[in-house]
Amino acid sequence: MIKNFYAIRETGQCVFHINLCSIELSIEKKKDKNQKDPNLISGFFAAVLTFADHVVGGDNEVHKLSLKNSNFFFIKKGQIHYIIETDLINQKMEEEDFFELLQQLANYIEDYVKDNDVDDSYMQISDDEYLCSQIKDLISQYMRKKILGSFTINGD
Repeated sequence: MIKNFYAIRETGQCVFHINLCSIELSIEKKKDKNQKDPNLISGFFAAVLTFADHVVGGDNEVHKLSLKNSNFFFIKKGQIHYIIETDLINQKMEEEDFFELLQQLANYIEDYVKDNDVDDSYMQISDDEYLCSQIKDLISQYMRKKILGSFTINGD
């Protein structure tokens, strides 16, 4: 299952974040207590990714990092690192599927920011309800296609 999607600058500044596991109570607007601060996470990843760039190098190379209960898949395009966080248990997709999805999400956000003249200076695009909805739809459509595509019907 995909838990989070991040877009962060090389400097560690979080540009975009969606928590796909969080429960928000609409009446009180309280967020899940277990939700991690995307700004703290992005700072950590900026340090790890800077180290990885010096060791591995290159834009458009997807990488994977596993920590305790999560896998993190990331790609760098220009000045932005795009990251998907997944759980380790019950993954229904292969690693290559996450890499492909991550590339599609990165391309979508880049095109959206460019086509809509969006200010991506500091998490303002995370407040764009249309973009968040589109990202969630892209993720769910991709996952459905991959998961349902793996089933066969009576000898097919």
